[in-house]
Amino acid sequence: MRTTLNRCWQPCVLAAAIAFINGAYGEGVTENQEDEGESPTIELVEVRAVQSSSDYSVPTMNTATKFGLSAFETPQSVSVITRAQIDDFELDNMNDVLSLTTGINVESVETDRTYYTARGFDITNFQYDGMGLQVPDGNISGDIDTYAFERVEVVRGPNGLMTGAGNPSATVNMVRKRPTDDLQIQTSASAGSYDHTRVESDISGRLGERVRGRFVTAWQDNESHLDRYAHEKSLVYGVVDVEITDATLLTLGYTWQRNKSDSPMWGALPLLYSDGSEVSVDRSTSTASDWAGWISKEAQAFAEVVHDLGNGWQLKGTYTYIKHNEDADLFYAFGTPDRETGLGLYGYGSDYTEHNTMDLFDVYISGQYQLAGREHDLVLGYSWSESVVDNFSYMDDDFPAMPDFRTWNGSGIDMNLRDIVRGGGDYKDRQRSIYGATRLSITDKLKVLLGARVSDWDTSGESYGLSQDSKYSGVTTPYAGVVYQLLDNVALYASYTDIFTQQTEEDINGSRLDPLEGRSYEVGVKSELLAGRLLLSVAAFDIEQENLAVSAGFNPMTGDEYYESSDGISSQGFEVELVGEITRGWDVMAGYTNFDMDANQQTDENIIRFTPDKTFKLASSYRLPWLPALKMGVSVKWQDETSRRDSGAEVIQDSYKLVDLFANYDLSDNLRLSLNVKNVTDEKYFTSLYWAQSYYGAPTTATASINWRY
Repeated sequence: MRTTLNRCWQPCVLAAAIAFINGAYGEGVTENQEDEGESPTIELVEVRAVQSSSDYSVPTMNTATKFGLSAFETPQSVSVITRAQIDDFELDNMNDVLSLTTGINVESVETDRTYYTARGFDITNFQYDGMGLQVPDGNISGDIDTYAFERVEVVRGPNGLMTGAGNPSATVNMVRKRPTDDLQIQTSASAGSYDHTRVESDISGRLGERVRGRFVTAWQDNESHLDRYAHEKSLVYGVVDVEITDATLLTLGYTWQRNKSDSPMWGALPLLYSDGSEVSVDRSTSTASDWAGWISKEAQAFAEVVHDLGNGWQLKGTYTYIKHNEDADLFYAFGTPDRETGLGLYGYGSDYTEHNTMDLFDVYISGQYQLAGREHDLVLGYSWSESVVDNFSYMDDDFPAMPDFRTWNGSGIDMNLRDIVRGGGDYKDRQRSIYGATRLSITDKLKVLLGARVSDWDTSGESYGLSQDSKYSGVTTPYAGVVYQLLDNVALYASYTDIFTQQTEEDINGSRLDPLEGRSYEVGVKSELLAGRLLLSVAAFDIEQENLAVSAGFNPMTGDEYYESSDGISSQGFEVELVGEITRGWDVMAGYTNFDMDANQQTDENIIRFTPDKTFKLASSYRLPWLPALKMGVSVKWQDETSRRDSGAEVIQDSYKLVDLFANYDLSDNLRLSLNVKNVTDEKYFTSLYWAQSYYGAPTTATASINWRY
């Protein structure tokens, strides 16, 4: 049944009533607590910071705006996964982080490719330290290690003001670690199931009177529950802060990561037999050949300058260069097998190479100004980005019949490549934007955020012999938000954002579809509970969009999938999140999401079926007061039923939950032992129904680690 707006608003009204009662009898809120663990930087703008001693919350964030607002002051749904959560629950990659984030679904379509969704739509907006980059198809290759990050911030809903692309799903901001004033050293080693081995090191401190540095490394190697699959990754990150003057801070940083996978799956397992019945096989089953491999490397270099202009004004400029290379020999299995024999799949190989570069530049000025006797905030900025994609692939044209996929050991099928390149791409995307936003202090309790971004988009080049040329000028993305502080600890908010996103999908003639357009409305209530230690957020949203790319078949000339524009799809629902410290030593982050999607007859029904419309996430830890050296925790991830229909038959993934446990024990102030157990109930589940293929997630696994810090 479609969720109406009235139904969506009901949780907000209820939460406001609860918060009102709490505010009437609760304690006040202390302001301006510093974020521990971050290096002192030039104090440019004084912002309000919610009191919280919780390891699972932070005082301010810049992903939604550049005003350095707290989550309480931000008129959108926001979540933060902190360093403490990452360490406690062993969230060593972005898939793990986002799988524990309220409202985010991780669609692991293959062993080495992933899509993220929120509110029913693909996430294509990503940031590093607030510097926006767009991944148009939402496809993330490889394994993004999280050891270089201090936290991960997520803004749900469109964020076109800060990113230039008003995608209706969410924006993910990966905030890097920065140098500290005091000397800090940390190293750890872990070992676990499937020959898991991981080593980390992190050293930070002063290199001189005006220079601070930090150096981070991580290495991991592991086998897998999947037959033949193994993965190795390495990470190096270095960053230096230089105080050029008392008013100017220069930051230089570099990140390098390498992923190497043996026998990765390109595609996955079939979901249906030829008689229409569901495929059910061992969790270890894989369609990857024993010669398949996938290597990806990414290097990032960035320079950042922050200058204090005085009187509360600052100028900040950032340049980032990203280089991403991939080299893969892959084997793809397709078809519908026979239930009795397991025969009926065919395969082909591919030798694929990709070289991508991205240049990003952003500069903005921010500060306060006086108007009508009150002080208001202002941000004015300019951003420019250019990405170049160069890829090609040799393809195997034999399409050999495979043996029974349920017992295949990955051998016996070799790759027979053509002598010519089947196809490739060489194209360039550019974006130029100017943006501005103001936070008007109408009264002490009423704040109004108004902003707009004006962008030019330009794409040129070819992909697999087809032109990618497109150009859009003067595209305006407006933003409006209102926050009313009903009580000292209760705020009501509403926001509106336009949606505009370029699409990479092509029609039958090889031309890119028109951009995705639409609008998003959101209202909510936020309340600080227990003297500011807890933050309760309730949001209701309504998203409408047009020109959605819908699969229309396969081009008989090229064999490639082509698309048509649909009148659109809508999503309505609500989200609830509770984060902070319940009592001293008891931290919690809990979130519930409920939404419905509607589509017209043209839209592929699988778009609104593969993603769960109800999810619950919980991450909680407790330090025993009578044994403070011991810290224990639990995480729960639950999702509702999902399904996919192909050729008249339906595959159903029943609702399921994943439960993880951890325990830390401090042997001394410097030495800690940890034990993490994941999927303790040994749940068997598909990792995704995003495509017409899937594979099973990992069974129960355990990891033990030792950590030393100074």
